[in-house]
Amino acid sequence: MGEPDEGAYAWMLRFHLGERTVRGTGVLTVRRGPGPLARLACALLGLPRTGTAVPLHVTVTRLTAARTAPAQPHRPERTAPGPLERPVPDGEAGRREVPVVERWERVIGGRRLLSHQIRLGERGWERHGPLEVRTRTVAGAADVEVVQLGAVLRAGRHEIPVPARLAPRVHARAWTGPEDPDGGPPSFRLEVEVALPVIGRLLSYQGHCREERA
Repeated sequence: MGEPDEGAYAWMLRFHLGERTVRGTGVLTVRRGPGPLARLACALLGLPRTGTAVPLHVTVTRLTAARTAPAQPHRPERTAPGPLERPVPDGEAGRREVPVVERWERVIGGRRLLSHQIRLGERGWERHGPLEVRTRTVAGAADVEVVQLGAVLRAGRHEIPVPARLAPRVHARAWTGPEDPDGGPPSFRLEVEVALPVIGRLLSYQGHCREERA
């Protein structure tokens, strides 16, 4: 956790791109998709119900920290690296970086959403069962945006690319607001939308998240 006098922007960056476990609480406005297919899919997936002032609890558990390790020269290079071994994009020849492995647990209105993410710098691979969504997390001057790069279906080290027209679409953005004049925990605003082919918008939510300190 951060220091008590840390600003909201620094905490927001550590929440999305840090290497230590963080926790937050907040309040959201949640909207399921408008059509019957979206409502059915939300019910089958156990997604949060539509509502206002919906409580949010989120824990990002960092299971491993990023580090750069020597490559094993006796092992042949693979055309596609495994889930826990990613090439260093601009790094040293003959070395590979072991990325941050995270568990994201979101509890929204009593509905628990769990996923695992592997992150190497700004790039991320988030797992939802066999589906792996590939993203880039871009930090701006006052916000953080998660941009989707693609999706694959993964079984062990094997993967099948999902065509863009058939892939779920995820977009997320967080940004800081005015600091708490009373010196409370740092916080940020957020908005997330998930859409599916044919169905369209599946789920969206907006609100704020505040640091929960131990």
